[in-house]
Amino acid sequence: QIKGRILTGSVRGVKVTRIASMRRYFFQADLIAMFGYLVTGFFVGLWKIWRFRPDLIHVHQINRLALCVSLAAQKLGIPVVATAWGSDVLLVPKRNFMYRYFTKTVLRISRQVTADAKIMIDEMMKLENDASKYTHLQYGIDPVIPAVKEKIIYSNRLHEPLYNIPVIIRDFAEF
Repeated sequence: QIKGRILTGSVRGVKVTRIASMRRYFFQADLIAMFGYLVTGFFVGLWKIWRFRPDLIHVHQINRLALCVSLAAQKLGIPVVATAWGSDVLLVPKRNFMYRYFTKTVLRISRQVTADAKIMIDEMMKLENDASKYTHLQYGIDPVIPAVKEKIIYSNRLHEPLYNIPVIIRDFAEF
């Protein structure tokens, strides 16, 4: 017997009362809130972009706001460049179908997408497979190409038994 969200019954002569999970209802509330956020973000973004009239929009982080801005920019014919920062493409799209769809849409709309790690580009390629739009930008110094080096150990310690110099040399030989 079901009364509202409480299920009652009997199992082998024992009265059982079970309160149904509210998780589904919280998820529906989240969907309604998310929909409101996206609609509001789209129209506010559309209005602000229309007023400012930029030549290009560069979104830093591929998230819900980037989705709103990208859709508004697409509607106004303004090109979008996106920069992925990490969890926005490595973790968030794996949460559920909605976030995966948001990320895919921003990647599809963006004319160019940059990231500072090849692993991020590989993950984005799984969502939007257009290699021509991805650019790997290494921030900071250029990548260092490993070279064969001389094995030198420097120690500013005195060569006293207290400092275990032979142990350090032995352990670093494996490293």
